Amino acid sequence: MRFIYKPSNKYDAPFDPKRCAQNVFWGYRGHQCTRNGKYPDEDGILWCKQHHPDTVQKKKDEWRRKFDAKQMASSAKSERRDAEDKFCHGVSTEFLKENSLSDILERDA
Repeated sequence: MRFIYKPSNKYDAPFDPKRCAQNVFWGYRGHQCTRNGKYPDEDGILWCKQHHPDTVQKKKDEWRRKFDAKQMASSAKSERRDAEDKFCHGVSTEFLKENSLSDILERDA
């Protein structure tokens, strides 16, 4: 989602077409990014490298990929823990303390 700067009152600085068009928030107010706009998008709007829509999308995609990988690992760990709990249901705690789960699985195999 792009936040293009638009002055909201007469005290705000006017939009400078040579600078990055991103509306950055600082001190409860939005201001136009101070960097020079060097990278035009498909609409001809100038952006700095950090706020260019393609760069922002790449960052979001990378974050999403890492988040999904972390969720998958957490889900697999949770499923394994649930399977171990189900397998060990009804077995005495003393027996489980004396034997590791891998030893019990090897004996049953």
